[in-house]
Amino acid sequence: MNKKFSTHLYWIIPGFILVFGLLLLFYQNFSKVTEPPAPDWSRALMVGVTDLNKLPPVKVTKEGDFVFTRFEGGKLATTTLGKNFKVIDQKTYDIPVDKWTQVYQHEETVIYFDFKNIYDQDKNKIVSDVEKFYPLETTILYVKENVLYQLTPESKQSEKIIDIDLKKLDIIPQENAEGVYLLVYSSDPNGVDLTLQQLTNGKINSVYQTRLKVDPGKVVNDISFALENQTLALLLQEELESTQGNPEFFNYFMQTNITGKDTQSLYELTFQDPAGTNSLTEVSDVILRFKNGEPTILFHANGRTETQFNDKTTFNIYTAVINEDGSTKTERRSNTPEISTNPQWMDEETIAWVDLDGDGHKIKISSSNKDAISDLIEFTQDDWLHTLGKTLGMVTSSFFAIAFSVIWFIWPILFIVFMYMFRNRIADRDPGWYFYTGIGLYAVAAIIWKDQFFVDNIYTNAPTYLTFTGSSYFYLILFAIIAYWLTNHTKRANDWSGTIRITYFVGIHILLLTIFFGPYVI
Repeated sequence: MNKKFSTHLYWIIPGFILVFGLLLLFYQNFSKVTEPPAPDWSRALMVGVTDLNKLPPVKVTKEGDFVFTRFEGGKLATTTLGKNFKVIDQKTYDIPVDKWTQVYQHEETVIYFDFKNIYDQDKNKIVSDVEKFYPLETTILYVKENVLYQLTPESKQSEKIIDIDLKKLDIIPQENAEGVYLLVYSSDPNGVDLTLQQLTNGKINSVYQTRLKVDPGKVVNDISFALENQTLALLLQEELESTQGNPEFFNYFMQTNITGKDTQSLYELTFQDPAGTNSLTEVSDVILRFKNGEPTILFHANGRTETQFNDKTTFNIYTAVINEDGSTKTERRSNTPEISTNPQWMDEETIAWVDLDGDGHKIKISSSNKDAISDLIEFTQDDWLHTLGKTLGMVTSSFFAIAFSVIWFIWPILFIVFMYMFRNRIADRDPGWYFYTGIGLYAVAAIIWKDQFFVDNIYTNAPTYLTFTGSSYFYLILFAIIAYWLTNHTKRANDWSGTIRITYFVGIHILLLTIFFGPYVI
């Protein structure tokens, strides 16, 4: 039995190493697929599914619970999470919804807008022929016939605020602890005129005005603002006007005191990818606020991730603290292979967003309160499938490593061909030097053209146990020792000829290198 086992070691040991290498690769990929977005931040917890690629504002009840409004099966539904992030209530409303529907939800009051009319939760029409609908924290604003109205949710009564022409002006309403504010702006090729207004008891008071210059060839796409203790922060998103190629976007920031008369400078912002070496691109869905007295933005952008095979970037959620000089400190807040969008703050330490995924988009949350949320996070079927897909893709691509090593094994092949064509008697006698000459030619070629196989991508992508200083020589020698021992063993156990032993040695050596280094060559 031992003798029979010994005669099969030539494939048992390489097979064991192959399985070990694949399991090691799978474990490494699983670690990357399930990697938290940052050391001090939790992984994503899925709390619901929505039919639409948007997420209405998450409400916080008096008890501190979180109420998610979502769209499921063409109906409006809500999910309530407790402070421990566990589901404590779910409701479904007989309200038809589609991609145009906007919803105001506060406590037990639900009011929705179907892109034409405003209704209550019993489908009673409140206002007809509405142009724009702005659901806020405790009130609703809307525009009808060039007039801005305020709708009181409890009484369902409307009150005229100001005349406004949305063809000439854009309006951004915001409600915070200090009340309701409106940022009204209009842009032209040379700049943008901004007015910050406060809504108090149905009356509008202008609290700040300024004009900001816009570089020639750029247009303002969107503006975000935050106000705290008379300090106003503005973020302008501009696009380079171009008729060809992909659009180029720019972000500019300004912070000023609304009681001051001096206009502050605009700083162009860049956001360094915390998981890569480049800047984040396609910044959008920006929410600007003051956090601990510092202007902070929550946004989605295209950045580096290790959750996918052969696609090193995707859209994830980020935060950035903006310093007075316009520099930023960016941190990643989600790390999923799907496109993450529609971020929002739930509280000071927790965010929510939507992962776009086919028809059933996933509502997810993550938090700096890792102890509370991590207990609820389980490894899902998607985690295993993403890991398996990434591993299979890397294994498939690893065979390119064999092509990279052609320059190594072409020499022993040519040597064997030469011997059988011109020195076939020597090859048949199989002297000892025949085998050593063949593997010697291979070894010399491997050392001379080492960099043909150990390409830069390996040192960039492979784990540190494969890329330490001198690792290429270490693994070349280690796998050569394994291949040589197996070759000598099979000579005694299976009585192989020199040609077979040369071929086996070269094949095993390249196979072992391909198992461990091949997944990172491209």
